[in-house]
Amino acid sequence: MANVEQGTKYADFVLNTRYENIPVEVLDRVKDLILDLIGVSAAAHNIKAVQLGRNTSVQLFNTSAEKDKSRILFDGRTASKAGAAFAGATQIGNLDAHDGFSSPKGHAGCGLFPGVLAFAKEQPRFMRANIRIQSIVRE
Repeated sequence: MANVEQGTKYADFVLNTRYENIPVEVLDRVKDLILDLIGVSAAAHNIKAVQLGRNTSVQLFNTSAEKDKSRILFDGRTASKAGAAFAGATQIGNLDAHDGFSSPKGHAGCGLFPGVLAFAKEQPRFMRANIRIQSIVRE
C-alpha cells in the first residue's frame, strides 16, 4: 500500500507542479544545469562516437519536410526532431559528465534537453516547460 501512496504523491507532484510554484533557488540551479548540458555538448563535439551518432541521425532520421526539421547541436546540419534529439543525447551522454554526479549511468538532462530543444523552434514555450520538467526530475 505504501508504494501506491508514494506513486500517487509523485504523480500529483509531477502533474500539478507549475513553473510559477518552483522556488527561485531551484530554477536558478536548473538553469545552471542546462548551461552545463550545453557546455558538455560543446565539449563532446569532436568525440568519434558523437560524430557517428550525428551522421546516423542525418542518414536515418532525416526529413524533407521543412517544418519537421530541427538543427543538430553544434553541427549545423538538420534532421527530424527525433534525429536531432538522438544526436544531442548521444553527444551529451558520450562525455559522461553526469551533472557532477557520476554514480548513475546517464542523467535526466541527457535526452530531455535535446528532445525539448528539437521542438523549441516552433514552440518557444517548450523551453520554459524544459526548465519545469528538469526541476521535477531532479527533485
